[in-house]
Amino acid sequence: VLAVTSLDAAKIAAADGYQTRLAPISADGLENSVDQLNQWITGLPREISGAINSVAIDFLNSQLVLSVANTPGGHLLNLPTLIANIKVILSPNSGGPVERRPMGGDTYITAPTPLDSSLHGVDVCSFGFNSVDSAGNALNISAGHCNPNVDKGTGADVYLPNVKNLLASPKVGSFVTANLGGRSALDYSVIKLNDDAVRAGMDQPSVRGANGTTLTITGVADPITGAPVCKSGQSSTFTCGFVVADRVETQLYTTEGQSKTIRGFASSACTLGGDSGGAIVTGTLALGITSGSNAADAPNCNEANTQLAQYGGTASLGIPLRPILTDIDANSGGGVGSGIQVRTRSHA
Repeated sequence: VLAVTSLDAAKIAAADGYQTRLAPISADGLENSVDQLNQWITGLPREISGAINSVAIDFLNSQLVLSVANTPGGHLLNLPTLIANIKVILSPNSGGPVERRPMGGDTYITAPTPLDSSLHGVDVCSFGFNSVDSAGNALNISAGHCNPNVDKGTGADVYLPNVKNLLASPKVGSFVTANLGGRSALDYSVIKLNDDAVRAGMDQPSVRGANGTTLTITGVADPITGAPVCKSGQSSTFTCGFVVADRVETQLYTTEGQSKTIRGFASSACTLGGDSGGAIVTGTLALGITSGSNAADAPNCNEANTQLAQYGGTASLGIPLRPILTDIDANSGGGVGSGIQVRTRSHA
């Protein structure tokens, strides 16, 4: 399928056997529009320009997407525009300060056995939502397939990576529960955090927000088609989009080649390899955790958006949080995870 900007071009492409789609603006035109828009932004008062998180090109819909913070300054820009083909979306404010401590969306590493000099089987995923159960255990909800021993029904240790010396990475917890498919068709895990993780701040309702800042979680929501979402992950950091389907099913293949049916919701937010398990939010509400995407092998989101535009754009699979919480509690047997709740701060 080729996007064209005129009927004459459509006829030429159709004669060569292509299907065509009429786009109002060419790729070059969109690139020029981005340059013009960025020049306009630099001339705005700082209290207004500071509310603009990003400008992106949506090649699929032939438009620019202006992401602005959900603040009074951002609201000034959330108005019907006379500039054609610009969509303004509200995303969570930049959050609090940049805090040098682990939180939802940040990186962890794990392996089937304790780390040794071979670093055999080391995998990278992202923390999801910090949680607590009725016994006061500090927990984190991540993706089930991030547990390298999920097929064996056993746990594995979780480490905060020391990028200069992976062998010296401090242990912050262990998988105590991991589910992949099965009767619930969910992809989630529960990491029991140790005292070092709690002292580092993982007993706080925090997710890594835009530009490395801190987003405080205020509640839990359900995915609804059309709702704005943002996801936090170690590879692509903080990217945003919309819920495009509130219920989808897909097949996920384990390292041993087993096919698992996974049920969740689809969003247009870009997600890369290593983002699995990371937190998905709508505003400041916890929505789900990342399971996978069609851009997992892309080097970055700009490349993913360009390469996948002809196939409908980037698409990510999220696992809704409420069913996860229900399943964890139902299968806890009164032990770890019983009465689990996501940590929130309602007054934030």
